Amino acid sequence: MVRIADDDIDAYPDVVVYCEDATFDSRFSRTLLEPLVLVEMLSPSTKNGDLTTKRIAYFELPTVTDYLVVWQDKVRLDQFVRATNPTDEPELRRHLNRNSRVRLEALNIEFSLGELYRLLEDLPEGELQHDR
Repeated sequence: MVRIADDDIDAYPDVVVYCEDATFDSRFSRTLLEPLVLVEMLSPSTKNGDLTTKRIAYFELPTVTDYLVVWQDKVRLDQFVRATNPTDEPELRRHLNRNSRVRLEALNIEFSLGELYRLLEDLPEGELQHDR
């Protein structure tokens, strides 16, 4: 679980990456206060919240560098990267095909969508015009 203290929100991202010395809530030892990268698997029932409410809330945490939204009905990953200027909106990087490479600077890693979706060969590649 991740706590967004200013809003007193507890969130349950699908994947959380944090540093070894990250801080946890003193009252609840499994509640992380300093996540680094957060990942959500997008589903029809969570799409609006994952792309709006959660994105905004997650970037209220000063340690979050990247928020990844992985689509399950197509090969697509939306990467929100913390802006250099803290008052700016996170930068959106859309990855729409298996050759697209996702770079996570904070972790010094890079991977392709082909690696992420390697067992899902039947999924179509991402398209923007159908995502309204």
